[in-house]
Amino acid sequence: MLSSNQENLARLGINIWKKRTANKARSLDEEMYLIDEEFIIVLGEKSRNESEDNKKIFLRSLLKSIGRKNYYKDFKFDNINSLKKIFLLDAQLPQILKEIEESKILRNKSISEICHSKETKLHFLELFSTT
Repeated sequence: MLSSNQENLARLGINIWKKRTANKARSLDEEMYLIDEEFIIVLGEKSRNESEDNKKIFLRSLLKSIGRKNYYKDFKFDNINSLKKIFLLDAQLPQILKEIEESKILRNKSISEICHSKETKLHFLELFSTT
């Protein structure tokens, strides 16, 4: 009966809008963070297995180091073209980001490998200054 109501409304020129989930839909094995509407950090399996506290410390330290204020775990893409860079931390590019130009995608090591030494931390931070 629901589809017949929708068909009747469609014949009258009234479209039924369904929620657009493409911008928010992610598989359960994807963990992404948006930083000030400009950067996305995608965590691979090794980084996803870090404790929540370690991930928060990493992200807060990163924000402070690059002079940003906010990060969001659950977010919608309002303007995917406004993104400057996508950082894949030992991760594959999620399906919802496939339309991003390749020059904006940077593949990196996991959180633990980035934080392993001063040199790897500095190298990772330099990637933000090249935007």
